[in-house]
Amino acid sequence: MGQGTPIAESARQPAESGAETLAGLRAERDRLVSIIERLPDGFMAIDRAWRCTYMNAAAERLSGRRREDVLGVDLRTLRRDGAGDRFYAAYERAMDEQVASSFEGYYAPRGRWLGVDVVPVPEGVHVTFRDVTARKEAEKALRDSERIYRAIGESIDFGVWVCAPDGRNTYASESFLRLVGLTQQQCSDFGWGEVLHPDDAERTIAAWRECVRTGGTWDIEHRFRGVDGRWHPVLARGVAVRDDDGGILCWAGINLDIGRLKGAEEALRQADRHKDEFLAILSHELRNPLAAMHSAQDLLALAEPGSAQAARASGVLERQLQHLNRLVDDLLDVSRISSGKLRLLVAPADLGAIARRAVEDLRPLFHRLGLSLELREPGPGCTVEGDAVRLGQVFGNLLFNASKFTDPGGHVLVSVEREGDQVCGRVRDDGAGIAPEMLGRLFRPFAQAERTLERSSGGLGLGLALVKGIVELHGGTAEARSAGPGAGAEFLFRLPASPERSAAAPAPGSQGRGSRRRVLLIEDNEDAGETLRELLELQGHEVHLERHGRAGLEAARRLRPDVVVCDLGLPGIDGYEVARRLRADAALPRVTLVALTGYASHGDVAEARAAGFDHHLAKPPELAALERLLAASPVARP
Repeated sequence: MGQGTPIAESARQPAESGAETLAGLRAERDRLVSIIERLPDGFMAIDRAWRCTYMNAAAERLSGRRREDVLGVDLRTLRRDGAGDRFYAAYERAMDEQVASSFEGYYAPRGRWLGVDVVPVPEGVHVTFRDVTARKEAEKALRDSERIYRAIGESIDFGVWVCAPDGRNTYASESFLRLVGLTQQQCSDFGWGEVLHPDDAERTIAAWRECVRTGGTWDIEHRFRGVDGRWHPVLARGVAVRDDDGGILCWAGINLDIGRLKGAEEALRQADRHKDEFLAILSHELRNPLAAMHSAQDLLALAEPGSAQAARASGVLERQLQHLNRLVDDLLDVSRISSGKLRLLVAPADLGAIARRAVEDLRPLFHRLGLSLELREPGPGCTVEGDAVRLGQVFGNLLFNASKFTDPGGHVLVSVEREGDQVCGRVRDDGAGIAPEMLGRLFRPFAQAERTLERSSGGLGLGLALVKGIVELHGGTAEARSAGPGAGAEFLFRLPASPERSAAAPAPGSQGRGSRRRVLLIEDNEDAGETLRELLELQGHEVHLERHGRAGLEAARRLRPDVVVCDLGLPGIDGYEVARRLRADAALPRVTLVALTGYASHGDVAEARAAGFDHHLAKPPELAALERLLAASPVARP
């Protein structure tokens, strides 16, 4: 027995040692499982039959699946609509080819980006994965930001640039490279200096090197040669980009196209020169008549009353006063046209008769200057809708212009003729002619200031500008023609011809009425409406006043007026709509429509005509012009 005890003890020792080993292994396993469970990364073990044999808590959270639904299940049966195909392809490759892989993929079921490591093991594969969505979004935001700032740089004319700390160019935007025709490689280092203007290159490179040496701010203007062959003015600005310790990481800046700015500066300088030249000529033009008037005044003080000297002095005073009036009127008219305040009294006007009056008014002047003035007899159909006084001013200015630039013995021809749906007025002379480069500038205000003082024959250079302005207010065009210096010149303007109107037979019962008309006045301004009504009634007309567009329409259908004078700016429906509705009313086929408005540009006249108005009068209307319109309007009532 004594000997048996050691044998029994020796038999127990291996058994106890194995149990301790197994317990130790279990403890180690539990410790490893505890560690894996606490990992922030997901972990899954998959056997070769695609069954999940283990997944930690992080894997549950990241995959959105519960362990009890996954463990022991063939993972291929859990795939949803192809989601995660890249993941399964990596698992399959690891099992079949024993190839480890790492990748990032979008896991659609959770809407997250995962970073995945797949490692083959004898039992199958081990998969570790982590959420990298925040980093992926940050990277995308960085890429988007880069795109935005690159787009901003490209939107700046000639864009942005970046240079190394030593001043060598490392980046230039595509807009700049396209401008100068360089590649990024050609522009690198100091290659951009090759396309600088020769007068700018040396000082620019030297200034840049000095800026790099001192770390100062870069700010300079220079010119680059573009692929279009022109020199483009550029404002370059830049600063040093520094690290936390103040060291220069790089230089960054922009190139700004200042071509438009330079053009505007030059235009302002030109305008300032023209202003100075104009003021000099204005002074000259004002002093000439004033000097003559002073001399005439002194002569009147010394001459016997009624003597020839006194008569000559009076004549000088009258002529020079007219000249001063004309200068002032021209200045005021140009100002009114440029500000849109020139008012037209529009009525049917015979352009031939207007030309005839202008010729007869100025014939004494032409005779005194030794010039021949001829009017070719106008043909039929030369009626336009316009302001007869202003159109007479057009012919007068053109004739004055011809008289100044035609030498004694010369000939000036005036003609008016119908050309299709337009009426053309012409003034042709055989005088000094016009240089080709001057033709395009003749109708600009103060063009006289661009002539030499020796050639100037008086005036401010406003006459032709007034011609163009007045003609365009009438919806027409003006132009100048000349074969060159010494070949004479022709100035012509075209206006829309008045529509042909057939003479209406007198309506029954209308005989004996004379020029009396039934007038419907639609005007929302009480004082203006009442005053105009009383004036027309004093002229013998039957006048009815309405203050709203709809009331005016009802009155027109009730009264059957001969003429409707309608304000355009009415409450409710405006005057344009009133005209359109009256024109659409079959019961009022012959009513004459007259627009009454404070707007009198050629665009306003055209818009009124398009709405159906026959005539256009600017406020305040000239009573004589309105009376002529009423007298010429047919009686519309049966």
